[in-house]
Amino acid sequence: MQLGEFPAAIQTGERALALAPDNANEFDILARAYKRASQFGKAKAVVSQAVARGKDYVRLHDTLNEIAWAENDQPAMAREAQWADQKGTWFSFDLEGCIAADGGQLDRAEGYFEKAISTAERDHLNTTADEVRLDQAEAEILLGQLDRARTTLQRIAREDSDSAEFVLLNIKLGQLAPAEAFLKAHPTIESQPSDPLTYLNLPRIRAALALAHNRPLDAIAALDGVQQYDLSDSGLNAMSLRGKAYLLAHQPDQAAAQYKKILQNPGLPVTAELSLAHLGLAEAEEMRGNLPAADKEYSAFLARWTGADPHNVVVATAKTDLDALRRNEEEARR
Repeated sequence: MQLGEFPAAIQTGERALALAPDNANEFDILARAYKRASQFGKAKAVVSQAVARGKDYVRLHDTLNEIAWAENDQPAMAREAQWADQKGTWFSFDLEGCIAADGGQLDRAEGYFEKAISTAERDHLNTTADEVRLDQAEAEILLGQLDRARTTLQRIAREDSDSAEFVLLNIKLGQLAPAEAFLKAHPTIESQPSDPLTYLNLPRIRAALALAHNRPLDAIAALDGVQQYDLSDSGLNAMSLRGKAYLLAHQPDQAAAQYKKILQNPGLPVTAELSLAHLGLAEAEEMRGNLPAADKEYSAFLARWTGADPHNVVVATAKTDLDALRRNEEEARR
């Protein structure tokens, strides 16, 4: 499942549940496999089976919450948020933070991230607390609050900073030294810290560095050959990097394909990068001269972020870009 191999994940998950039908963990894993494969009806059916057998517990509700978010089922999201507030774990609070961020609600997200961090630290899960801070910093960067993100990353313990995600976030902040140190310490896959997604770490870091140096073709080359992991836990980030590189290289057809792939897989992990894919696709369509399609994507993004924080810089920029696009459409009609 982490590698994005969903047919195999589902097959083995069903077998595991058949062998251990009273094990709540097997329901959870199979439901998440269906969810990641964007087979939401089957995921919800597995959760219903678990509840019917008296195996109702937090992680199943986390999966239901992710599905409700993907389906934009506001009543279900409200129910699951209430469940998280009453019985949630650090993961539930972290998930609520990511969901809020994907709606442009950074202030609400920050409250949930802090809940997740304090819950993890209460249980002496300090490394886990730092993982939440990485999610928090990513949300802050994607929503345009770079100073907040710098402060958040400074709170991460030094021993937890040797990670690909920490390095990638620093690159987005213009701080390249951590990436250069990481590549020097881990020049090959085998030299990296243990991680199921090792295959993607070096290509993503090299691509992000190339983009920071305005070398989009090098970024595209760095990510070549890892497309089989596009639906993995870190694959969304790889597709986003690839889409941005294609845009900078003025290859809109290839860029559009990347953003469409993101949007066609709503079972991917919750992050604001999913909503922002609408903006990437809008830029690609505009570059292709398909102004109505670009208009559609800008509008889809703004509809998704109708509840965003006031004065959200991403929303303001999107509205400005959409207004300019519509002026161009009007002139083209004349």
